Amino acid sequence: MVSASTLGGSGQGLVPGDDDYLSSRDALRILQVKPQTLYSYVSRGLIRRRLEPGHRTSYYNREDIHRLKSRSLARSGHGPAAAGAMYWGEPILETAITEITADGPRYRERLAIDLARRHQSFESVAEYLWTGKLRHPDTAWSRERTAIVSAAEFRTFGPADFRHVLTQSIVLLARAWDSDPGLRGRPCPPEAILGTMAGAFGVLGPKREYAPLKDGESIAHGLARMLGIRTTPRNVRALDAALVLMADHELTTPVFVARISASAGCDLPSCILAALQVHFGSEFGLWCDRLETLLDNDPSTAASATAARPAAPRRSSPGFDNRLYFQNDPRADVMLELALNLQADGSQAFRALQVIQSHFPTIQSRINLCEGLVVLCRALGLPHQAAGGLIALSRSAGCVAHVFEQRTQSAIIRPRGKFVRSSGSHD
Repeated sequence: MVSASTLGGSGQGLVPGDDDYLSSRDALRILQVKPQTLYSYVSRGLIRRRLEPGHRTSYYNREDIHRLKSRSLARSGHGPAAAGAMYWGEPILETAITEITADGPRYRERLAIDLARRHQSFESVAEYLWTGKLRHPDTAWSRERTAIVSAAEFRTFGPADFRHVLTQSIVLLARAWDSDPGLRGRPCPPEAILGTMAGAFGVLGPKREYAPLKDGESIAHGLARMLGIRTTPRNVRALDAALVLMADHELTTPVFVARISASAGCDLPSCILAALQVHFGSEFGLWCDRLETLLDNDPSTAASATAARPAAPRRSSPGFDNRLYFQNDPRADVMLELALNLQADGSQAFRALQVIQSHFPTIQSRINLCEGLVVLCRALGLPHQAAGGLIALSRSAGCVAHVFEQRTQSAIIRPRGKFVRSSGSHD
């Protein structure tokens, strides 16, 4: 298995910044336990500890502490359990789509990393998430299922802010679908949604225009063609693997929004659009863009037109610096493995990871999903914003599966709020 230490040379990986760690006093106050219990949590791998260089002071991972606190609340009664469940606590919805394991997400009965290594196409895995049936590894969709939107409708869009291109692609698809007499009144298939989003990547490519998939062309092959890289089997397989690895991750915030929308009776394009809007919140889908800006602005890398943009923010991100894995995220390890296989000398991969390490002091071999993906995209030679777009495209497949599952439950998701009188209120 390739790890961050394999690429970085320093033997260290990536962990959150200083603001993600608490003093022992704060940790004990939040957990309401004795110091011996805190040390026990560390020794059992439940809380990550950071030793300050040159000092004997220890700091404890904020996310791990709050996770343990949520579990403690969940054991104390129904009300606290519900409150804790809303913040990475105990499961609140039953699902047969994805299970989070120490080996990464398991899609129904198969690990995502196994599906990626067996060269399953993104289309075959998407259908597996939707139906529970795994088709031929080279499954692709016909052009008539994906080429609904015309290139002319994208002429006003450029690559400056690709997230708007992707979200607007769903709006344009819904409009084109409703305006076609032969399609109006029929449900929009998920293949059309993912195919339209894939075509939008042409805006990032050399031609700077929407490019529909060709008949029988796989999404991964189409992405390579649109983004201006060679459509070799190795490149296509790497893109397929990346899409497969990221297709679903249980009840993420965008998925939860998609399920709420589905429970309220929204159609499929509206559900995916709602999920995308949340996905591109500052704590989720923009992390890859910020990380690429960091790499482009680093003196050790080539100058970029994005030099005027601000540097990347803190490393921690609720969406991708995932607290569900105490050790390396297995998906990130596979991303690094793919990056090395693409480049014999690993020059781009080495350079990208070394810059990341120089900006985020480390204590253990650990890299998150976004960082692994950006390193892979650098090895592929993909343009800026492609990494963030790939996550959005891939996760939309998982959102479709959750929308379908939610519709079978015939219930509106409507949590209750516990009213608490504010300190400044008056009788």
